[in-house]
Order: sequence, then C-alpha cells, then structure tokens
Amino acid sequence: MGELVRSFSKRTKKSAPKTQVTSSSSVLDEVEKTSGGGSGGSKSKARGKNSSRSNGKNEEVDDTPLESGPLLAALAKAKQEEAQSIAAQAETYSLSTFDRRLGNALLKERSKWSWFSSRSKEGGGKANVANLLREMDDNGDGVIQKIELKKFVRNKIKLAADNQEIDAFFDSIDTDRGGTIDLNELIGAVQRLQEAAQDAKDEEAERVQAADDLQALSEQCTLAAEHMAAIEELEMASSRPATPQPTEGEEQQAPFGERLGRAIATRKLKANELVAKWDPKESGTMTAADLTKRLTQLLGVSPSSAEIEELASEVLKGVPGSRTDDPLPVKRVAKVCTDYGQKAKEKADELKAKLNKLRAVARKEQRAIRMQLPNQTFGHASEGAADTDGSAEAAEVAELQLMISSGLQSARR
Repeated sequence: MGELVRSFSKRTKKSAPKTQVTSSSSVLDEVEKTSGGGSGGSKSKARGKNSSRSNGKNEEVDDTPLESGPLLAALAKAKQEEAQSIAAQAETYSLSTFDRRLGNALLKERSKWSWFSSRSKEGGGKANVANLLREMDDNGDGVIQKIELKKFVRNKIKLAADNQEIDAFFDSIDTDRGGTIDLNELIGAVQRLQEAAQDAKDEEAERVQAADDLQALSEQCTLAAEHMAAIEELEMASSRPATPQPTEGEEQQAPFGERLGRAIATRKLKANELVAKWDPKESGTMTAADLTKRLTQLLGVSPSSAEIEELASEVLKGVPGSRTDDPLPVKRVAKVCTDYGQKAKEKADELKAKLNKLRAVARKEQRAIRMQLPNQTFGHASEGAADTDGSAEAAEVAELQLMISSGLQSARR
C-alpha cells in the first residue's frame, strides 16, 4: 500500500504544470523542443453563452468567448493543488481503522503469508489460517489469548497499536465470548481483515486515479493558458494603431515602409486619390520637402530625412541617371506608397485568418476543459457537447502550436 501514491508523486514532479502564463516566445521554445506543442487585456470579452453566426456562406461560425490566459493559469494551479491534496490523503485510507492497518500489515508480510492477499476460499482456508494460528499461539494450547495477539501484532508484524485497539479487535472476533480465539473465529477474522485491506487498497486506487485526472486537467489548463498568451500576442500584432509611428513597447521600430503601408491600408487610400491630394495643380512632380510635408499632413507621418531618402530611392528605382534629390514623379510616389499599403493589407489579412483558425482550435481545447468541470463555473462556461475524439483533438492542438509558431514569426517581421 502506498505505491500508488508514490507513483503519483513521481509523475507530478516530472510534469508539474507552470502556474504562470509564459510569454509567447516560451511557447515557441516549447514547440521546438516537443515538435508538437492571456492576459486580461485580450480582445476575448464576454458575450454570453455559446454563440454562433453565419459567415454569409451558409456556414455556422462559432464565436464563443475564449477564456483569458490568467484565468486558465489560475485554474491549472487550483487543480494541481487539489490533485496533490487528494494524493496526500489517499494513503491515509489504508490507516483509517485498526482492521485496515492490521490487514495492510499482513499484506506486507507476503514472504510468510502470501495467501493473505487472495480473497478466495483457498486464501482464507483452514490450512492457511491454522498455520497463522500456530504462529500466534506461543503456549501451544491451540487458541489465542489477548497477550499472544498483542505480541504478534507488535513484535512479529511490527504494527504500532495500543492496548485499547487490540483489545477491541480481540473482543469483536471472540464471537462466543470465551476469552480466547479458536480456529473458526480466526478464519472469520482473517476474512474480515482481507476485506478491510482490499477495501482500503481499492479506495486508495480510486483517489490516486482522481488525483491523476486532476493533474492531467491541470496540465491541460496550463497548455491552454500558454496558447491563449500566444493568441493574445497575435491579437495585439493584428490590432496595432494605424499610425505609422512605432507603437509603445515595440522592441525595434518597424521599417518605415511597413509603417507607411499600415497607414495607407487602414485609410484605404488609392493611388489616384493620393495623386489628386498631393498634386492638385497637376505639376507631375514633387520635392522631397513636399513629400515630407504631405506625409505629415495627410498620414500623420513625421519621417526622417533618411527615411524620405529611402522612399525616394524606391520611387526612382529603374529611372536612368536619377538622384534622390531630384524632383519625384507624383504618380510613382503614389504607386510606391499604395504598394506598401497592399502588402500591409495582405499581411493583416493573413494574420487575421491565422487568428481565426487559432481561436477555433482554442475553443475546442477550452470546451474539452469545460466538459471536465460539469458542476463548476468556468468563466463563460458554455452549453453544448465537446469534441470527444481524442485523436482529432490532439491533431488540432498540434496544428494550433504550429500556427502559433508561424504566426508569431510573421507578426514580428
């Protein structure tokens, strides 16, 4: 008894889940290691219970709100603590009564009484019990006295027990109240101890299994929390402000062309619109100073001289004999700017599509967690059945991890 609890402890030490949401880069590191595997500021706000809508193609789109990373991390920690508590209590069931303690002690003495672990008639048969009686019968009178039972319990099977416990057990198996235990009474006592030991073992196994299940749920919640942290980072990348200025917290300022492209794409400006605004007199050209002024006025951009020179080089690329301080053809300037805008739009659309796929897989992952918490409130706990196909779920989680990796890498470029 106790091997089950010790095996649970080994498993929890090897696979104890993190209780804090890791950064998305940590998720990527873990994906690379395993080749397969939020914050409160997430856009995933509560909108009520499970909901779906049509995407215009007669297809139902699940937009059930996602739980945040911190909520999932807190749930992971709570379930791990619950698992550890149940595992720690499991072994006490084998020690909860004197019958269980004595039966468990006899189970451990398998070298002498291997038959005791069997609940069959042979296991508790007269021949086996008679041998046990002779082991206990110090004076050889064929019956057991209280003092002989105490010596057997304390000296031979090394069970710590006080007189009151042993006396109470003796009296309970002395069915004829004769003050001694004969063979028939000992047979009944052995069967009782076998049942007590087995019941304790069964209950311990049930509780260790419950602890294992909670530990697995804790790890599932931890993984879901890490996924949400990565999804929330992608959400931030997809919702950057339209201004071409670097956003607060960016490790490095994005290239000027990328920032300009975001502004053009957000405002949905077209080349002919830019030409009309930037060259109302239809002169056909503009100076670098004019471009700086126009970008600042119309787009909120305050480009540096180096950035204007970079843009001018792109505009004049392929024009023989041109220099960056030459007048710039307005139409070519507008074309280069809107090309940046088109690239920014394509990148934003790609990121949005990836996010939609990631959220769909995350919803399945979170529904699986909700199904294991039928009597508890789990954030926006929803109704409806979860996908119980384990292989399909594992495949989609693997897809989620790969998408997170590729999505974050492209978002950082």
